[in-house]
Amino acid sequence: MSLSILNLLDSLGRSTTEREIADTFNLAIKEFGFRWGTAVAVEEQPGSTSFQGIELQVFEEHAPSLVHERPGPTLDVVLKHVTRTSLLGVWDAALYQHAGQGELYVAMSEYGLEQGVCLALRLPHGRNFIVSFDVDRSIRRDAASLTPVIAQVQLFAIHLHEAAWVRSEGASLDESPLTQDEVQVLQWTLAGKTANEVGKLLNMTEASVAKYGHLAATKLGCAGKHQAAARALHLGWIPL
Repeated sequence: MSLSILNLLDSLGRSTTEREIADTFNLAIKEFGFRWGTAVAVEEQPGSTSFQGIELQVFEEHAPSLVHERPGPTLDVVLKHVTRTSLLGVWDAALYQHAGQGELYVAMSEYGLEQGVCLALRLPHGRNFIVSFDVDRSIRRDAASLTPVIAQVQLFAIHLHEAAWVRSEGASLDESPLTQDEVQVLQWTLAGKTANEVGKLLNMTEASVAKYGHLAATKLGCAGKHQAAARALHLGWIPL
């Protein structure tokens, strides 16, 4: 990982207020080469395919009313797509026009939004945490340019969600439920190591690494070991 992304993750880990989290988000927006950013939670309603937009944290430098004017996931093609597949990649005018939502794109472009990168973290119980980084220009889509940006956005989104989660829900968790093996697996996962690499470092089988990652995620109420690693970090249970 680059020093800049490590600094951003460290800043999120030390953030204790909404303002501090928002300031770090704004730094990330600029660091990743975008102009604006939005983060919002969306929850799937039990027994149906409809969604209800629920504002968790919204960080914006442009018109604050835009998020509230934007239709919910059942109407907005971008929100609907990412809640189904997690990653959209680049959204643009062609995507909205193809979905018959050209007027919605025109409305957004009046605020300066032309293209963006959007993704969703799929969380337990039908919840999604959607993060969008947007610009007022075209985005380079060649693999060499786009792949590193998407990787950074994905990693930052996980830690952004955890910073918001810890601030709102994590204060009541005082003692770590994690074993030493689980902590070590999460530490190396946070460092970007694969299960095979972690196994060699800890003298474990790859199956054992997967088991400890799954146990940690289950204990922390997370969808996977990467989210569990971020949550444990923000709770102060593993060092960066």
